[in-house]
Amino acid sequence: MINSDIIFRRFSTDNVLFFSFMVAVFRWMALFVATSPAFILFLQILHAVTYGTFHVSSILYIDSLTPDEGKTLGQAVNNAVTYGLGLMVGFFINGYLFETFGTFTLFMISGFIALAGGVLLKCSQLVDRKATK
Repeated sequence: MINSDIIFRRFSTDNVLFFSFMVAVFRWMALFVATSPAFILFLQILHAVTYGTFHVSSILYIDSLTPDEGKTLGQAVNNAVTYGLGLMVGFFINGYLFETFGTFTLFMISGFIALAGGVLLKCSQLVDRKATK
């Protein structure tokens, strides 16, 4: 995250977000089938990749949407929604799914959720491109 400016000078925020979603899909789906402790450790290292890319991308995205005088409020709302509301809802749903389906199925479901996020992002990019033409 410290040197993320190198990444964002080369790739757009949207592309970094999409990359983050796809790495998350791989990680969750691989955790669904993983049995080796070394492989599981490797997959957990990928969490740092997805967290860092998603977090910095979301900060830059919100920054691009808000006017200069509203940037602090924009970041505060982003944090409240993602780390407040988002985590609360996610924990409730994951708790239910864990108790209902178990650990490994929860990993697979998480992979599909990440895939859905990536697909929604790509669809919104296509709609934006058509709207600007």
